[in-house]
Amino acid sequence: MLKALFRVRLAALGATFTGASRSKTAQSKPKLIGFALLMLFCFACFIFLFWQMFMNIAAPFRQMGLGWLYFSMAALMGFAMMFIGSVFTSKAQLYEAKDNDLLLSLPIKPAYVLLSRMFMLWVLAFGMELLVEIPALAAWISSGGFGGAELAWFIVIFVLLLPFLALAVSALFGWVLSLISARIGGSKNLITVVLSLIFLLAYMYFASNMNTLLSELAMNPDGAANALGAVVLLKWIGDACAAGSAAAGLKVAAVIIVCFGVVYLILAKSFVRTATERRGGAKKKYVARREKQRSADAALFSRELSRLLSSPGYLLNCGLGAFLAPIGAVVLLIKGGELLAMPGFEGYPDLFALVFLAGLCMMAPMCLISAPAVSLEGKSLWIARSLPVSTKAVLSAKLRLHYVVSLPPLLIAAALICALVRPGGLMLVYYFALPGVMSVFIGLLGLAANLRHPKLDYVNETQAVKSSIAVMIAMFVGFALVTIMAVGYLFLAESFSFELYGGIALALLTAGCLLLRRYIMTRGIKLFEQLHS
Repeated sequence: MLKALFRVRLAALGATFTGASRSKTAQSKPKLIGFALLMLFCFACFIFLFWQMFMNIAAPFRQMGLGWLYFSMAALMGFAMMFIGSVFTSKAQLYEAKDNDLLLSLPIKPAYVLLSRMFMLWVLAFGMELLVEIPALAAWISSGGFGGAELAWFIVIFVLLLPFLALAVSALFGWVLSLISARIGGSKNLITVVLSLIFLLAYMYFASNMNTLLSELAMNPDGAANALGAVVLLKWIGDACAAGSAAAGLKVAAVIIVCFGVVYLILAKSFVRTATERRGGAKKKYVARREKQRSADAALFSRELSRLLSSPGYLLNCGLGAFLAPIGAVVLLIKGGELLAMPGFEGYPDLFALVFLAGLCMMAPMCLISAPAVSLEGKSLWIARSLPVSTKAVLSAKLRLHYVVSLPPLLIAAALICALVRPGGLMLVYYFALPGVMSVFIGLLGLAANLRHPKLDYVNETQAVKSSIAVMIAMFVGFALVTIMAVGYLFLAESFSFELYGGIALALLTAGCLLLRRYIMTRGIKLFEQLHS
């Protein structure tokens, strides 16, 4: 039975990357190949970034005899990557899956259901860890080779054991968060969002200061060694991988196996109670009141907004740009004066204005409210289809929500940055127009892609949001467009002023918006009406 559950989880994971589902066949080979190339490109980008970082420290640490510190840092970074990437997914996968009730009603041990779900999380954690550990291993080998015993312990610890430690910690955190959510009623979504943002901002702060940290490590490796050495598990990992110490490796294995075993026993004992708990806080006394009459468009928009606010996973994964744009602009407004006054850059205010404008445009593909909007209808699709409103009105409400969530933060961020760089003339117009039109384009592209690639049979909403082909398309096409526009201007700067170049870019984006909207309101309407959950 456990083997069958593992196969089901692997099949679900495969369906995520192939577009197959219970309601339709797998995607065609060209679509599979295209999506695979997109995933490989993302994978390669992350690996390249981490490889550059590890290449800067591998040779110096080897020469100073601090190999153990190198692998301790690699373990710490890999663990952070896995934890940040799976901590809130674990809550949704373990306790909020739509098929929990069905599986628990079957003659299957609840511990097996839990273990199969944890296996899925382990696979995801393993994939995220590879982004860090492959470049760490490559950089160490290129700096002077790797002994057989050391390589064997690296594989055992980083490939087999470390994902179990991250899984244990994230699953335990998800369990605690699920218990809290069951008791605090309507505030649980807000708390989940706040905690997620705190973790994310902490991780972004750590990543943005990585160059400074590496410089300090290079100047004071002994201080870093003492700091990390205080965490004895990291010291054991470093000794096993750098010196091939069997004693240290066995200690690491024992600690991780015991930690995972204890966490699994705790979760297994309370899994049924936690997964089926439906407490939502204090009960409210019903008070009869007159409902305010609203137009059909207002009611549809309210429906979309309620879904967004009731799903922390949807809000965080698809609305991240709406949080980051104003936060980044405020930080830039506070610290930007120091940047503009750096020696050698005082005479290039226009360059900074262009860079900040490109950064604003990059925030647009990070707000993807419309991209999973069709998929999130799920088994409730029949409700949208049976309402006495037109399909055009239903799709327009999804687009309107995207605009309401994405545009105001971008425009606020643009105003804050304009207060710093003080652009004039057409540049001031472009600061608001280009990010705004880019956001509209992303909203239309996301909805069009989701109409073509809906996923209505998801197990939980996080799967529909995070594993959505439409989200991937909207995000990476948006990033690619901004990159192409920026690089294109670098090559054409001598022939075009930015006023002219920006006008051409704005016109092309506007034309793209008009074409996408026409597609949605013609072919897209037919696609939506042909869907069935």
